[in-house]
Amino acid sequence: MAARRSTALLTSAVVLLPVTLTLRVAPVEAAVVHVTCISRGLTCDLETPALSAVDAADPSIVRLSDTHRDAVYEAFSSADEYADARHPTKDDPSRDDITREQLIYRCAQAGCSWQSGPSSNAVSAPAWDVNGCPMEAPGVFKAAGGYVMWFDMASASAPDSCMQRAQLNPPAVDSAYYCLYYATATSLVGSWQVPDGSGLVCSPDGAIDPEPFSHDDRNYLLWKDGNVSGGPAATIQMSRLDSAGTALVPGTTRTLASQSAITGAPGTFARYVHDSTLEAPAPLITSENDFFLLFATGIWDSSGYEEGIIDCGSWSSLTSGSCDRTPVGDAPILRTGDFPPHTVIGPGSGTAVETPDKKAWLAYGSWDGCVGYWNARGGCRLGSRRVHVVELRLDSLPS
Repeated sequence: MAARRSTALLTSAVVLLPVTLTLRVAPVEAAVVHVTCISRGLTCDLETPALSAVDAADPSIVRLSDTHRDAVYEAFSSADEYADARHPTKDDPSRDDITREQLIYRCAQAGCSWQSGPSSNAVSAPAWDVNGCPMEAPGVFKAAGGYVMWFDMASASAPDSCMQRAQLNPPAVDSAYYCLYYATATSLVGSWQVPDGSGLVCSPDGAIDPEPFSHDDRNYLLWKDGNVSGGPAATIQMSRLDSAGTALVPGTTRTLASQSAITGAPGTFARYVHDSTLEAPAPLITSENDFFLLFATGIWDSSGYEEGIIDCGSWSSLTSGSCDRTPVGDAPILRTGDFPPHTVIGPGSGTAVETPDKKAWLAYGSWDGCVGYWNARGGCRLGSRRVHVVELRLDSLPS
């Protein structure tokens, strides 16, 4: 496929800049770092230090307000209550597992900067969740009547569900069936309401990582099905949503990509995906109406977690085709060790963000310090994930 000369995120126009540019990046510590961005395929050598002050995995970024140069975003993320905990205790049923944090993008004569704002709990555990099961992987978008947040959570009908008994200490990893639920709010900073305890999308081996989006005046939902607790190979599903964004349109669900169908020679990235998993899907649709599928692969609580992207062709071709293709460049676009000195560890769950100055960014989570929470692989007791952003340079697609 020919290299793109100009691209856009979803339906907004983006004017790509020359390959080399200089921006000012403001880390959380408020220091100012001058860096030069040099194109390296799909991403640019310009990456911020961690923007979030709290544990924040699986970020979903929605613009709250903007001017012609600046913008304020709300980042909704999964938060582990044990992150950074030196002495974790038994699960607290009243905990909140989805946080909301403000991200600010400002431009001045000297350049542009990303900064983090205040954070808070976003969604309280629903009343029917009596044991404080994790609420994870939020995907937020605007639909008719307000905002909708899809998330995954253990199902009450699972044989080993945390809803049927107190959480283990530590909780068993991926021990329960997972379903997709939703919450609604009239504003991004308002009170979110979870209607009832019935999962809208369930799977014996897990339905997780929901990502809603709108395109061509219709709403859609992407999610991962399977391979949550070591079962069948993962697939990425896509379905239309109704105008309210809270229900799947019957007869529109289809398999967009399958882990088992992405194959390659030993040692290639495609083989890594085939042997590992395919998850955390997110859309990127260009101004030319081409569809790219962002995804994560590897083990989430390891340094081997990586972010990739698949060129699925034109949006119209998705009605009859799929994204069962070799990832672009047969290589990850983010992996451990990128962007020194702010070296990322296990980056993944990326989502595309556009800024008012028509730049495209990838927001994602990566480990800060040691890898893993206290109850995860590797025995890390002080691990946490933070939100980072990196510039996307789609004008550098391989021919």
